[in-house]
Amino acid sequence: AYPTVFHLIEQISEQSEIKTDFEGVAGEFSTAMMDQVNKFRSMARMLIWRMRVAAAEGRPDEALVDGVRILKLSQLASD
Repeated sequence: AYPTVFHLIEQISEQSEIKTDFEGVAGEFSTAMMDQVNKFRSMARMLIWRMRVAAAEGRPDEALVDGVRILKLSQLASD
């Protein structure tokens, strides 16, 4: 299950923008926005975990790639 999740996160981090449909009243928008933020937070946490494992196992290049993916996700989340 985890390799599939990481593959999907990698694909998302390569997108130039994330499509969202936040329509409705302010409360609904706020709830939808928090849901979106929590999704990005979960993806970042998984990548941070994998990055730390790679670094601890002596694979700094793989750790760096995941670090860049985290930065890309954070940029997508803020757009």
